[in-house]
Amino acid sequence: MSEKQLSTNQIIIAAFILVLSFGILFALQAARPIVSTWPVVGPFLSIPEFDSYMFFAMPFFAFFAVFFLADWVSKTSKSPIPFLIFPVVFFVLALAAYNVALYWYIANFAQLQGTELVLEEIDFAGRLAGSAFMPFVWGGLFGWIARFAVEKLKI
Repeated sequence: MSEKQLSTNQIIIAAFILVLSFGILFALQAARPIVSTWPVVGPFLSIPEFDSYMFFAMPFFAFFAVFFLADWVSKTSKSPIPFLIFPVVFFVLALAAYNVALYWYIANFAQLQGTELVLEEIDFAGRLAGSAFMPFVWGGLFGWIARFAVEKLKI
């Protein structure tokens, strides 16, 4: 069974969207003082400073993981609906995974200190805005956009 290879033009499109996605992430990081004050979307658009290699690696990894995962989803499903709802499902599951992981981490920390965990004291949105997780999620969403562009643009 032979795999369909990406053409040179498709690789150029994907590389362009990868570079564009890092440009958008840098722009969001530069606009953090303004964006973080927005009521609902602030934590999702508030990208922390890229002061660690992790902030570069996580969007890069997510871009290519979702780029190839979206291809697998489109190949295994018979209808285009799963491919089109993929970004919504990815975003919701990513935030749910973050909340579970953060709760688990804080609950273990509280247990080791011998204190009781109070859910109201956990600032999920504040911790989300300061972590490298949102660049990871945005990198994945840009990976889906790149796969969508590669599939739909016949260049």
